[in-house]
Amino acid sequence: MSAYDSVGGASANNTIYHDKSPAVVIFSKAYAVVAVLMVLLAVAIAIWQVHRDWAFSLLIINLAISSSVTFFLVWWYNNGDLDSGKLWFVFVTAGILIFQSLTTIIYVLAHKTFVGGDDPSPAFTMPTPAFTMPTPATVKTPPGSLWVTGETPSMVPHG
Repeated sequence: MSAYDSVGGASANNTIYHDKSPAVVIFSKAYAVVAVLMVLLAVAIAIWQVHRDWAFSLLIINLAISSSVTFFLVWWYNNGDLDSGKLWFVFVTAGILIFQSLTTIIYVLAHKTFVGGDDPSPAFTMPTPAFTMPTPATVKTPPGSLWVTGETPSMVPHG
């Protein structure tokens, strides 16, 4: 009997998870649920805050593109087009999607928009050194020195 029925999908006798343990199947479904929830949460937060900065809409588009790539990988895996040994690749792609969603959430919630009279100064200041470097405007040269007259040391006779 063929692995595929006449319709083109997997037959009832040959399910896609025939070579996977039930623990791996449960873990992969839970991982997919976490990835979907993270993407939905990130998109919802970005939509909620898009009125502050239009660039958040680009984050939504980025998540949509990454989600579609991950969706097609899962679809190809479930249809048998992607080898069952490549489940690790699906996990890595979904992990990247989770990480991308997490960074989107952090960026959107921590992003500060400066409008009007808001203070655009940085959140921290760096200490300045205890001394200042001399500049030509602050260097005091004694009267009659070579630099004041415009002569360079190569023009002065040795003697």
